[in-house]
Amino acid sequence: MKIFLVLDELAIGGMQRRCLQLVKGLVDKGYNDVHLIIFNNIIEYTDTHNLNIPIHILNRKSHKDISVFFKLLNLIRTQKPDIVVSWTIMSTFWLNFIRLFINFNYLCAYVSNTTPFAFFSFRNFVVKFSFLMAKYIIGNSQVGLNVYKVPFSKRKLIYNGFNFKRINNLRHSHTVHYELNITTKYTVTMVARVIAEKGYQTFIDAAKLLLLERNDVTFLCVGNGNMLNYFKKQLSETESTIIKFIGNSNQVEEIINISDICVLSSNYSEGVSNFIMESMAIGKPVISTNVGGTPEIVQEKITGYMIKKNNFTDLKHYINILLDNEDLRIKMGIAATQVIREKFSLDRMCNEFSEVFEECLTKQRYDKDDKDCIYHEYA
Repeated sequence: MKIFLVLDELAIGGMQRRCLQLVKGLVDKGYNDVHLIIFNNIIEYTDTHNLNIPIHILNRKSHKDISVFFKLLNLIRTQKPDIVVSWTIMSTFWLNFIRLFINFNYLCAYVSNTTPFAFFSFRNFVVKFSFLMAKYIIGNSQVGLNVYKVPFSKRKLIYNGFNFKRINNLRHSHTVHYELNITTKYTVTMVARVIAEKGYQTFIDAAKLLLLERNDVTFLCVGNGNMLNYFKKQLSETESTIIKFIGNSNQVEEIINISDICVLSSNYSEGVSNFIMESMAIGKPVISTNVGGTPEIVQEKITGYMIKKNNFTDLKHYINILLDNEDLRIKMGIAATQVIREKFSLDRMCNEFSEVFEECLTKQRYDKDDKDCIYHEYA
């Protein structure tokens, strides 16, 4: 089975990580003809080339470079993939039109957030067009599928999957502490792009409030974004040694592993966050805003706590509770890992994608046999 996975680029991000996790899982399951097609030559995940799969780079010159259409069309015509999965709105835009000219098993997996969009918008046009062209629309949260208004006959819910092999050979916590210059007893971590929507303001405000009461905790902010300097400027020289912005990292699992609590204070709708999933898999309690698909993974007072968006006082309160109660942190961490093993494992995600692929091929064979029967009946 030849599978094409199509997306804009492989910059650091949840959707890209999910796609690469799927590739790794499919290869481990014995799929030996998986291809990545990316529009820009941006590959920020260093282990991508270790996957030993073909990567087709289309070298897009601009966001809506029409040459992408012809390059992608030629690839599908010559390579004849059995399954094509689109991961982004722009890849879906081009594949929608290509599907008008070529009949192939076309799936869309762009539903990875729960942010509403305007009726008269480019995104809405692409989404509605894909409902006609694609066999199925795959989302990683029920809320996301509802927000996108995916027809029930077209929707498939497949949660993100965590590969537990990723945490088999983590470096010793002392080494990571030393590299990050962490000298406090506790560490609280947030991993997200440094943009307004991710709610770093809430995280910083809660941290500052807590630091008025205690000096035994370091706050780590992992990620880059257009508001990095804006948030850094809010910190005094002393605060910047305790509230650390460390940029992007390829050692996210090791950073989570040395953390006592993980926080995601988004003030807009998430899908199912990879960071939340990874934190729970590694056995950390999570405090997150009650938005989007988060309630589908975080169980209130069992695996962590949920707060209303922008509520930094509640965030500070729950951080304090967990820091002062090691038994509660351990109990929530154990429950969190169990949830991921049962509901969000990489094996489960890959099996569910495989089932959709097989369903498409079975339906294709059935439709072909049906047409042949009709042909013979009237010949």
